Amino acid sequence: MMAMQEKTPVKSDRQNHNVFALDLSDGELLEVPGARGRLGVSRFDSGLILYRGEFEVYDDCTLAVSPSLSEPWLGVSMHIVGESLVHLPNGTKFQRRPLEAVIDRFDMTGTSYQLKGGQVIRHVAAVMPLKPLLKRLDREYVDKLDSFVDIDQEVCKAEPIPTTNRLRSLASRLFYPLAEGPARQIRLEGLANLYFSEGVDCFAQRDGKASVDEAIDWEKAGLDNIFERIHNELHSPLSVAQLAISVGMAESRLNQLFIRETGLRCSDYIRRERMNTAQRMLGHGGNTVKEVAASVGYSHVSNFTRAYRDTFGETPSRALRRAPGT
Repeated sequence: MMAMQEKTPVKSDRQNHNVFALDLSDGELLEVPGARGRLGVSRFDSGLILYRGEFEVYDDCTLAVSPSLSEPWLGVSMHIVGESLVHLPNGTKFQRRPLEAVIDRFDMTGTSYQLKGGQVIRHVAAVMPLKPLLKRLDREYVDKLDSFVDIDQEVCKAEPIPTTNRLRSLASRLFYPLAEGPARQIRLEGLANLYFSEGVDCFAQRDGKASVDEAIDWEKAGLDNIFERIHNELHSPLSVAQLAISVGMAESRLNQLFIRETGLRCSDYIRRERMNTAQRMLGHGGNTVKEVAASVGYSHVSNFTRAYRDTFGETPSRALRRAPGT
């Protein structure tokens, strides 16, 4: 077990934030003013590298991340829990939100993550060097990865991935404790490869979805009504079929419109809203796990616990223990 090491701040041009260097090459325990946690690194024979980090951020701080590879690479990453503002070396920045995947490649130093206090960050990333990756990709889809796989130029780029439930589930499962046994690392490598390949496929196929014509006025009004019902009635059973009937729309059409607006089918959107609401309630404290489960439409705590763990990689009881006053 490594001892906690306090990092030395590096010079920052961002007001009110000390920037602390984080070396990704070997994985380490981390403690800086404002945050503490652990970053795990797993390397596989295929060339894939898996990063899993969990940090408690108790005060505002910024982490400057050093690249782990000296050669061009492609990465698929996701904050399972928590938010951050990412500053790229080329001067651009983007917001990282929970359960939204990103495909990225940074060939230069200077990437940093600006973290707000009072949250937990659970982050997973899978990275593959381009040379072995290009040998394994289906040539038909390489062009769909744009400059991310251009080996002849320096790239600093990140783009959102249309994030499927499967991709979210794979990311969360990478945080599950794996059963001990001689094949434990094989199982971990298998999950990491599935997560990485799902992310690459989702990005490559982002323009391949059937187009949806513009919704007509009555459909827009019906969709707004359904969004309002979902947000106000998470404690109730919400049947997609019944929601569609209530606004005089076919279920298939409703799902088309939801995918266009949110990237998710209606049922997946409802599930995401239930989980995000539950996470906020648990983070604030003041309610039991059973009360939170009922508030987001689960009559059985066991089903709620399973759904929450599948989404965020931890049980609701663990999340509740971090709430103020518990």
